[in-house]
Amino acid sequence: MGAKVKTTYRDKGLDRIGRDLKLLDDLVVVVGVVGASASAKHPDSDTTVATVALFNEFGTPTSPERSFIRSALREGQAELARKYQQQMTLVIMGRRSPVQALSACGQLGAQLVKRKLDTASVWAVPLSLATIKAKGSSVPLRDTDTVREAIGYAVRQGGPRGPTLEEGKAA
Repeated sequence: MGAKVKTTYRDKGLDRIGRDLKLLDDLVVVVGVVGASASAKHPDSDTTVATVALFNEFGTPTSPERSFIRSALREGQAELARKYQQQMTLVIMGRRSPVQALSACGQLGAQLVKRKLDTASVWAVPLSLATIKAKGSSVPLRDTDTVREAIGYAVRQGGPRGPTLEEGKAA
């Protein structure tokens, strides 16, 4: 007759890591004009803050493209990758949740976008003389700062239009 062997399973965090990685696969970070500020009415327009940001980001038939979101994130790609790697290490160690980690990445992304707006006079297509006269300034993208103050991030589940799990602004 053979000897009986008893095995015991001791989870040392592997199950949690598996759950966290599965959750991360379903999360996205959105950076730009998000949340309630996106649908707020812009003070100098009959449209929303998000629409004004969209017009500046992509241009219109009468106004040139002045990309401040896409270009900021593209230029900050290496910095964002380092932040992501740092945050994923903390998730694996159990010191951050996946949502907290992606929020930290989103906050950095929002900071990069705000920095890009702050330097618009250096890189953006100059304003027309008519626009300068109308607004009383030659600085592009910095009129009321409504768009700048609306820049933030959202961690969403299931895609960019999914439910928001966490939202914030750049520090």
